Amino acid sequence: MYEKPFCTQEPRDFSRWEIQWAKYILFANTNLAQYIDGTPLVKGMTMPFSLAVLLVYFVAFNAVTWWTFQKRDVAA
Repeated sequence: MYEKPFCTQEPRDFSRWEIQWAKYILFANTNLAQYIDGTPLVKGMTMPFSLAVLLVYFVAFNAVTWWTFQKRDVAA
């Protein structure tokens, strides 16, 4: 039958294409309610995994922010 083009596929179809790197995307881990429903975005994703990914992003973004503002002279 008629297959939808790639650009109109729903974003929850990542597991259909077996894209394993999709579980490391920041916004794939922000909806923690997906674990309550029992429908994770990518097969194999769990609540602790998503919390760990969010923690890594949090630390990385804060490190970049701290490094950026340490280089600037904001007192002047």
